[in-house]
Amino acid sequence: LLVVGQVALSEACRTVHLQSTTAKLDYHLTQVPLDEQSLSNDLIEFVDTGRPLYRYVANRGFETEEIFYLFHEKTSDSTGTARWVLSSYKPNHRRAFRKFHLSFLALVDSWAVLPQLVAEVADSRAPRSVWQVKNPDNQRWTTDKDLRVTCASPKASNEGAEDPVIFFESSVQHQHRLSGFFVRRFLSDAYQAEHPATSVAYSKVKIYPEDPAYSLFDINFGPGPDGQVVRHWLISDDGVGVESGIAYAEDPHRHADLIPDSTAWRFIGRLPNSEQTGWVEDPTARVISIRKYNAWIAQQQEDEEDEEVRSARAWRAFKHTEEDEDDDNVGEAERRALAADLGGGTSISLSGSTGAATTTAEVSIFRVLRDMRRMTPHPNNALQQILPNGVGLPRIGLGTGGISLEDSERVFIDAMEMGYQLFDLAREYGNEHILGHIANYNRYHQPEEWRRFRQQLFYETKVWPTYLGFGPTIHEVLVSLGDLRTHYIDLYLLHWPSCDTSIDWMHCHDTMDPQGTWQQSWKALEKMYAEGYLQAIGVSNFDVTLLQQLKDKVGTILPHVVQNYASMDHPDTEVRLWCSVHGTAYQPYATIRNVRHLHADDRRVLQSIVRRVTDTDEADAAATAANVNEHAVLLRYFLQTGACIIPRATQMSHLQANLQLWSWGLTEAELASLGWDENRFHEMHQQ
Repeated sequence: LLVVGQVALSEACRTVHLQSTTAKLDYHLTQVPLDEQSLSNDLIEFVDTGRPLYRYVANRGFETEEIFYLFHEKTSDSTGTARWVLSSYKPNHRRAFRKFHLSFLALVDSWAVLPQLVAEVADSRAPRSVWQVKNPDNQRWTTDKDLRVTCASPKASNEGAEDPVIFFESSVQHQHRLSGFFVRRFLSDAYQAEHPATSVAYSKVKIYPEDPAYSLFDINFGPGPDGQVVRHWLISDDGVGVESGIAYAEDPHRHADLIPDSTAWRFIGRLPNSEQTGWVEDPTARVISIRKYNAWIAQQQEDEEDEEVRSARAWRAFKHTEEDEDDDNVGEAERRALAADLGGGTSISLSGSTGAATTTAEVSIFRVLRDMRRMTPHPNNALQQILPNGVGLPRIGLGTGGISLEDSERVFIDAMEMGYQLFDLAREYGNEHILGHIANYNRYHQPEEWRRFRQQLFYETKVWPTYLGFGPTIHEVLVSLGDLRTHYIDLYLLHWPSCDTSIDWMHCHDTMDPQGTWQQSWKALEKMYAEGYLQAIGVSNFDVTLLQQLKDKVGTILPHVVQNYASMDHPDTEVRLWCSVHGTAYQPYATIRNVRHLHADDRRVLQSIVRRVTDTDEADAAATAANVNEHAVLLRYFLQTGACIIPRATQMSHLQANLQLWSWGLTEAELASLGWDENRFHEMHQQ
């Protein structure tokens, strides 16, 4: 992935530079002022999704020779396809102002919130993620890997470069409307003259085109009694500069990307112990930005030597115990006691962090989100597979399908205390709200501990096939965010590619959109990923044919994870190979469900391995201590051959045994006897 556009910027990237030596394109395009973007007298029938519109006017003398536009358009309400487009218009041709008279010069399928973030959101594994340009000689469209959009005229201020986009994490009550990306916008001189107290404005990227046009802006009330500037930051859908809104914070910073996490945000909501509404403070609301990233990294380094203490305290807070002292006064004895709470081990460092402070020229907002949301590994279950976008996927998680709702809370808490971090949920399981309730116990009383605890969990969930389709899938993602009471979900999957009417438990008669398809749902996941609500996306129960179709004809992002049924008698080799070739994590489910029904010869193979690792002279002491059985052998087989496993368990002994799978291993001969052919796998990979 090429990180572009996040450099030291002048005026938060008001002007972008689109350039391609291959297609001989070279344009500097400037944002159209927010108050002028309606374009009532211009030629583009522009649908406002909160993203900016850019324009360059080429003049010859006193006449306009050509106008160039760079804009984002949703091409279909049903399919969910969207793209950034470079177009031109020559007004001296005396054509009527109609969109179809535009000449498209370049386009790329993308839900990126800014054109300079297209390359960051795009997946280098997906051929459809590249810009297409029109050849002026033959009018044919060709792929152009050379085209780049960057910020023009980089120039930092004394405070550093202002961010062109921020991510706002709002209260749970308003998260569907207010959480998300806010893009830096600019106002015309005339508008600013009418609203002199407002100097900075951002527009929220909309989830639905019909959403209110929320803006974040400042109102400067001048010096207060102490001589300090009194500045309010408002979120409103009544227009920029209007002194009314549904959320506000008081903070003196001139730009929203510098508002500290400690600043109190207040939202319109129900007052505590009352039926009346008023301003309710949410200490967990905050602004995430690039300029705050270095301070965050520095804080992580400062705290890294006490990582056991911070992590253990988050777990203790989760377990509803009281703190005895401040972190600054933690003694060695307490440090050891807290570390014991975690099951021992050494300090945990940021997995994949830079290890040193970086400059804003080196990171993008997606890097910032990824790092600030990065899961802190638990010592009992620390190994991860790094996905193509840098997100860490735990190698061992808890499968929750089939666990009764009555048992779920107990099982989830037991698993968390042992070191489980990945919880494989689903809309169909009806258990998202249970995990959301457990993890949010200390949300408002101890927001910092809550954030740390959230970073120790990996939420994985799925949309049921009755909600296939672009709109229905977005709806389900939003419901999942609400039930989990989180600002983001670590991994979201399509549960099935279609709803099979012949299968009763799929209850296809409840389908929300009979015309909905998995292709449309995938575009919905791409949108929610590009807009910061999902950290990774994937599919479940897809065969190679569907995966190849997704790559060649549908996606600009390939699945980060494929979750399929696999067992000893159904190894799913072709899909595993596809995942290996494309750098996709493979996550089998129900791997031990049918052990009792395996062929007698297969059972004998498993039993002989169990005897070897537990009963013979060659017995592995760790395996003996782990009470290895046939189920454990199969789980270890998938784990040792590179898969990420999610076995279901409800008993404490089984939960613990699954975490002990790393403590022993299988020989090459045993792997072969279970069906693994290392040489054949690599040969097929090379082909």
